Amino acid sequence: MEGFQLAWCASISAISFPFVSTKNLQNPLGSKKARCLTDNRDVYEQLILHRVRDDKVAIQSGHNGRFLHVRVSGECVFDSTDPGEWERFTMETDSDCALYFVSCHTGNTLHCDDHNVARCANENRQYWEAWRIVEPRSIATTSQIQRALDQRHVLAGKDRQNFVVELARCGKTPQEIEQIVTSIFDGTGATAVRSAEAIPVSKE
Repeated sequence: MEGFQLAWCASISAISFPFVSTKNLQNPLGSKKARCLTDNRDVYEQLILHRVRDDKVAIQSGHNGRFLHVRVSGECVFDSTDPGEWERFTMETDSDCALYFVSCHTGNTLHCDDHNVARCANENRQYWEAWRIVEPRSIATTSQIQRALDQRHVLAGKDRQNFVVELARCGKTPQEIEQIVTSIFDGTGATAVRSAEAIPVSKE
């Protein structure tokens, strides 16, 4: 069985994604469909996570600025230029620090099917729905990513404290925690976490 993962560039204020992984969630060139394809970690696989209303997240393609949209059928496409109800997800984690993305509109969990197509078609939180974050092999410098970085929100107060507690609970050292929090929330450029390990996020 293959797992899935997310290659990301700097996050806006929250993070996410897949587990025992050989393929990445991506928005292939010339298509709106979200797919899980070869782990190259290039610009088409780099995603930005935005914290939106009510502490939900939206997933934005790094190369074209489109947000992941969940249709009634469960199909997932990178289509909208603004994160609305159909683009919002709740993030959950488990004792193994796997990450799960639950569509706020359908209540179903993001996963990739046997044809490597991203869908929100069930409510499971098992192997096929588990994600992790990995470091991109290249850093994208598209105008969309730079604009997102310029609009970054700083995680502070109780949110930051809860995030640090989750990292500690999953076995991160103080040095690793400082590096992760600084890289994601306080960095000034398109920096990425220096690890391909799962990064936990508090359950909503």
